Amino acid sequence: MAINLQEVCNILERQTCPIHNKKPTAKVNGNKIEINACCNKFKKELEEIMGNEISKQTDDNLDNILDISR
Repeated sequence: MAINLQEVCNILERQTCPIHNKKPTAKVNGNKIEINACCNKFKKELEEIMGNEISKQTDDNLDNILDISR
């Protein structure tokens, strides 16, 4: 039950910069996600969204593991 990095990229690419009204690009490179954004402020926001989504997927995976072992 690995983290689905492509799903995280899809979530990131649906975001829009509130300042420049542009969408980012995000791609999986090995076991990392590379984010290209129009400005540093937006990139920081995307990195926070990415961290939250990875945490959510991790929690979901742990919940599934615990349910299986019961």
